[in-house]
Amino acid sequence: MTLGQSGRAIAVGLDYLRRVGIDWSPHPTDEDVRREYERIWAQLGGRTVEELIELPFDARPGRPRDP
Repeated sequence: MTLGQSGRAIAVGLDYLRRVGIDWSPHPTDEDVRREYERIWAQLGGRTVEELIELPFDARPGRPRDP
């Protein structure tokens, strides 16, 4: 990808996320970023990387498949 295509890559990524039910802004506010950052850390809790690796993959329709 060339430097000039980064905007297109972001648009494609955001379009995919919308299709699977995640609506992110291409220009989030500082508050949006802070809220999402806190949400992610709350979901991770105090789990170690090893504990996270052992979690099952998300099998809901529209979610990425196992690697």
